[in-house]
Amino acid sequence: MASTITLLLITLPLTFSLPTYSHHCPQLAPESTRSDSNPITSPHPQFLHLINAYLQNADQIIQSKTQLTADFFPRRVFQTLTPGVVNLNATMRIKARVSGKNLGDLGNSRFRIYGGTRGGVGSTIWWKLSGFWDSRSGRVCMVGSEPVRRFGDDRVDLAGGVVLRLNYPMNSTIESSLVTGSLEILDLEGKKSDRFRPIQVLGFAMSNYEHDGVEGVIESQSERNGCGKASNGSLSLDRNTDCFDVVKMSDAFELKNVSLNDEVLGRFMSMNMIGCYDHRMMRVVFRFSNASCVHNGYLQDFDPGRVIVADGTWNADLSGICFVGCRVLGFEGSVLNASIGDCSYRFSFVFPSALTIRSRSAIDGLLWTNKSVTETGYSDKIGISSYGLKPMGLSRVRYEYTEFERAGRYCTRKVVNDGKEYPDRYSSDLKFPVKVKNSKGHETPGHANPLFVDSQIIVLGSPAALPKKTRLLNVSYQITFTPLDEFKFGSLSFCKEELSISAEGILDLQTGLLCMVGCRKSFNISEPLDCEISVSVQFPAPNSNKGESIKGTIKSERDRKDPLYFEGLELSATSIPKHDVIEYIWRMDLEITMVLISSTLVCIFVVLQLFHVKKHPDVLPFISLVMLVSLTLDHMIPLLLNFKAIVSHRSRRDILFRNDAWLEVDEVLVRVITMVAFLLKCRLLQLAWLSRGSGESHKTAWIAEKKVICWFFPVFVGGALVACLLHPWGSTAQSRFFHRQIVSPWVDLKSYAGLVLDCFLLPQIMFNVFSDSKEKALSPPYYFGTTLVRLMPHLYDLFRAHSSVLKLDLWYIYVNPKLNYYSTSWDIVISCCGLLFAFVVFLQQRLGGRGILPRRLKERFAYEKVPVASSC
Repeated sequence: MASTITLLLITLPLTFSLPTYSHHCPQLAPESTRSDSNPITSPHPQFLHLINAYLQNADQIIQSKTQLTADFFPRRVFQTLTPGVVNLNATMRIKARVSGKNLGDLGNSRFRIYGGTRGGVGSTIWWKLSGFWDSRSGRVCMVGSEPVRRFGDDRVDLAGGVVLRLNYPMNSTIESSLVTGSLEILDLEGKKSDRFRPIQVLGFAMSNYEHDGVEGVIESQSERNGCGKASNGSLSLDRNTDCFDVVKMSDAFELKNVSLNDEVLGRFMSMNMIGCYDHRMMRVVFRFSNASCVHNGYLQDFDPGRVIVADGTWNADLSGICFVGCRVLGFEGSVLNASIGDCSYRFSFVFPSALTIRSRSAIDGLLWTNKSVTETGYSDKIGISSYGLKPMGLSRVRYEYTEFERAGRYCTRKVVNDGKEYPDRYSSDLKFPVKVKNSKGHETPGHANPLFVDSQIIVLGSPAALPKKTRLLNVSYQITFTPLDEFKFGSLSFCKEELSISAEGILDLQTGLLCMVGCRKSFNISEPLDCEISVSVQFPAPNSNKGESIKGTIKSERDRKDPLYFEGLELSATSIPKHDVIEYIWRMDLEITMVLISSTLVCIFVVLQLFHVKKHPDVLPFISLVMLVSLTLDHMIPLLLNFKAIVSHRSRRDILFRNDAWLEVDEVLVRVITMVAFLLKCRLLQLAWLSRGSGESHKTAWIAEKKVICWFFPVFVGGALVACLLHPWGSTAQSRFFHRQIVSPWVDLKSYAGLVLDCFLLPQIMFNVFSDSKEKALSPPYYFGTTLVRLMPHLYDLFRAHSSVLKLDLWYIYVNPKLNYYSTSWDIVISCCGLLFAFVVFLQQRLGGRGILPRRLKERFAYEKVPVASSC
């Protein structure tokens, strides 16, 4: 064996070698010795960073339906003996963003009480790299071994390592800010792999950026073309406003009257910020597309041919923002040859002071070129309006209601309730997820988000500070659908990530009835805005029965022959009132506490039993090994299954808590206590096993144990088979907040195993009967205490069933009432049986193992010849 290991160690370097810098980077950035072993502070913010860089050929290593991008950032920087050359330790990451459809799946099955969408990263590969950067030439060369971390299902063999080569300038302006390079995959011998083409990289430099007179160009444009000049209905920016405040308003836009044949521009545009400088200067990338399936923000694809990189600044009177933009050119053959040019594009943005149902744009603007009509690439002024409101950026904007009178005619007034208001005007109950069903039965998830209540802006994630107590409130909403598959909306089939309906109307707090007029934009540019839509929503009363949900409709008020007419849509959602959330959190805290108490008590009772057997070692052979093995497995299996049996459904608890570090601490505590209990039980099992010697005096105990096994095993297996056979009659579980789900047979087996453990004393009782033991093998604190710990979940289930309505049942820590053997009848039966078994053990240890049996059974055992070896 030793010789084999030695041979492997000798031959391993011949089959695999780490990439060396001198072999792969001899002519790029010169290799040099560090002048100091301590890293230095980065000379510039975001020094040598790349964020969301464009990639070509990356689909060789990650298969993804969404675009792959790369991030690069140094971790440590060292000075070297060569002037201008620094040594770098850096991280390279290639990632696939989670698509909008995947985010929509979450909306279909889970509710986010505190609102807001959660972005995510799909398949990801990380490398740690080391190498050098020559600030004079701007060349970077770095090498790395196999990936240090991987997420996703892609498992392409990348064990040979990589070489990263970049051209990253020391100083950059808008025309010299491109970063290009390649990532080369190596084979196991450290040579260029024949299986992979080099992955080409294109991004924008982020450090030591100079605007190079762009501000003067913008000021001249402002004087000639009115760039950024606010109209009478626009806001003036505060002098403390910076570019981050602008991005908070919106980062997604729609262009008006743009030609679909334009090679650069498109109907949809996203604004992604690269850098913010001196509060009044910003650098952004505008991305364009004609596809209605494109999502906004960083989820939008990067197409070098439809990208404009731009510098922007506030104009003199702070009434708007102006941009000078340039195209990416020369990338057709290879992105390594790309450059920035054609800086003829101009953008002007202003900020409307008021929103209406027909105009929900937080930013309006114009786009044009400074070319003459006869020049190639000329573009007249094109209107821009933002979509996808971000309420956190609308603090100074007011809302003008124009349709509340018409909205009141669409709903029939209901009888006023007992005076309680609902939904709660001071809570986040006004925001709710929706499930939309059309006339064909197709469903799509979405959200209904309030924007304004009267004049008060609603900030996502915080309760509304509403005006005085009035029965009727003016409200404005944004209702969005996120289709999972093809969803027919009237005569339209669409694959757009979000279809949005702007709505405003009246909310009656005494009836919970919301009546609104809605407007929707068509994907067909030639079609007008359709505002002949009625939306009605009925909130459930606060004293409603469990399971009652929000109901509503979206209807077209047009004639059936009208091209814009569509069949009615049904809305449904489950309301989660604030008081239910508070009750739910209280229940969670209680259950976590009970788990901690139960686990601690188990350790205490086992320690007491160990002290008992230490004081009376002669009783050890009379403890049933079957009982000890079953109790030990009860703690071993949760540890092997990564603790899922104790605290499960982590993904569901994220619904309520963005930071659940406190819950992580509790999990660690319970895991540690479970490990301690497992070790203590192993020690008790070890002592009981070693006490069973091979002598004649212990033969009776072994014979009794065999009989227990012969009796217990068939009963256990038979019960498990019955549980599996009965599975089809109880194979679904229904929650108020989740769709009906198929329950695996393993869940039934898990429930049955819990039932067996509740009867853990039964093997000891049978052992006492077969051996006729009168020894006090178990201490009363041990068997009574362990029985109470096993019965506590059933007692708690009885308490919870009769003291709480359980309106919010997203997940459970201690007891899941949806599982088998948790109901009022089962709780009573199991509790009574557990206490009965403990009392039987108590009697057996005083009257003898057969002292509880009827006289006829005693006589039968008396005639049995115990010394004869028995069999099953």
